[in-house]
Amino acid sequence: MNLAETEYWIDSLLPGEMTVWELQAALPGTGRHAGPAHGEPFTVGVAEGVCATLDLSRFDSGLRTPDGAEVRVELVTAAAADLPAADFLATAATIVSESAGTIPPTPGTLLPEAMTWTLADLADGGQEVPAGLTVAHGMLIEPRVWSRGTPTVTEAPGRVHVHDADPGPHPEAGPAPAGRITTIAQLIAISEGELALARAEGPAALLAALAAAGADPGDWRRAPVAPAPGR
Repeated sequence: MNLAETEYWIDSLLPGEMTVWELQAALPGTGRHAGPAHGEPFTVGVAEGVCATLDLSRFDSGLRTPDGAEVRVELVTAAAADLPAADFLATAATIVSESAGTIPPTPGTLLPEAMTWTLADLADGGQEVPAGLTVAHGMLIEPRVWSRGTPTVTEAPGRVHVHDADPGPHPEAGPAPAGRITTIAQLIAISEGELALARAEGPAALLAALAAAGADPGDWRRAPVAPAPGR
C-alpha cells in the first residue's frame, strides 16, 4: 500500500478521530565522541492514546510468506495520554528500519534501550520527560488492541502499491515476491527485569507473567513483574 492507502486503513482501525504527526527519532551514535544519529522521519497516526506508524511498511524487513509474498509491517502502541507514546513508537520504527532487516518487526522481538533512547531524545530536544517510569526497553507482540485478531491487508501480484520512498526489496531477500501482505505488530514497554526474563525464558514467559499479574503494558509506571538483574 502507498501512504494514502495505509493512512486510510489505519484510520479505520484506531478509535476516535486520528491526527497525523511526523516524527524523527535519534539513536545513539557509534564511535568515539559520536553524537546521536537521526533516522528517517516517520508518519504516525494518533487517536485517543493509541498510536500507529503509517509508513514503516516502506522498508523491506526481509519477511516472506512460504509462497514468496512480501510481508510489510506497521507498529501500534497504546499508553496514557500524558506519556510520549508516539515518540516511543518512532524510536522503535527507527531501530527496525536502521537495522536493514536484522531486527525483524515480528512478535517476540526485543528492542533493548528503546525507551531509554526515547527519553534521552526528548531531553536533548528540550522536551519534558515524564517522571516515575519503571520501563526502559521495548518488545513487539501480537496486537491486543483489537478483539478480532491482527488486521492485515493483502495485495495480489501486479497490484502492489508502494510508498514514494519505498527503497524496494533488499538484494539478499531474493527475487520480487508474488504479492504483498501488510500487517501490524504491537509495541509494549518493559522493565530491566522483564527484559531479563524474556531473554532467559522467552517472550512468551514474560507475556504469561504480565497476564498473571494483571499488569497493563500501557502503564509505564507499573510495578515490574520480574526483579531487575542483581536484585
